[in-house]
Amino acid sequence: MSTNKSKIGKIEWLFAIAILSLVAAVSINWAMKGAIHYKKDIAVPDLVGKSLTEALEILSSSNLGLKKEGAEFNEAVPQGTILRQQPPSGLTVREGKIIQVMVSQGGQTITIPNLVGQSLRAAEISLRTNFLSLGEINSRPSLKFQKDTIVEQQPEAGAKTTKNSLVHITLSNGPPSNGTILMPDFIGKKWEDVQIWAEKLSIETERNQDPSSSMGRDTIVNQEPIPDTQLSSDAKVKFTVATR
Repeated sequence: MSTNKSKIGKIEWLFAIAILSLVAAVSINWAMKGAIHYKKDIAVPDLVGKSLTEALEILSSSNLGLKKEGAEFNEAVPQGTILRQQPPSGLTVREGKIIQVMVSQGGQTITIPNLVGQSLRAAEISLRTNFLSLGEINSRPSLKFQKDTIVEQQPEAGAKTTKNSLVHITLSNGPPSNGTILMPDFIGKKWEDVQIWAEKLSIETERNQDPSSSMGRDTIVNQEPIPDTQLSSDAKVKFTVATR
């Protein structure tokens, strides 16, 4: 008899646990549904054209989140500015929704190639390869560079710029006409060569010595002004000569 009562008690106890578990599950489900339905509907604000800081402030006031999806080059939009968003503005979402944005990296940075010493044709190919364009073309006499060779460029080689920027060049006209004196390139040549040139053109020179240079004795290691500078008749040219 006591055994039957014990079995009945266990069954009642298990039944009670099952009822309590069911009630708990229903309560949790009801609470979750209530929490979901409690969240407000929010119209997604327009973030395009805003900075990430501005976007974060706008979304925080509406209980929405922000995630940077990525970045891409865009010459027309300043760096750090939002290009597009998902979900789009005007769409209704629940509080707590994460808004993903794509940000501009600005224009693509390009390093200016060295065009000095190249022909016009070679320079055009080099510029196109680097997504750059040829700008103004000027010319001037040159002793250092052959005719139709680039002697100067702006911006200079190594400078940073953006895609499709212009690079202006100056071409050599070859040696100057009579009456125009250009500074030759004497670096690596002998002092004797300087003396012959200066005496012929009545150019005053100044000689400075460099005992530390590894270049041969009486070799020009530096000059002022630089090659192709136009000189006046009363110009004074300075040279540094190796004396080792």
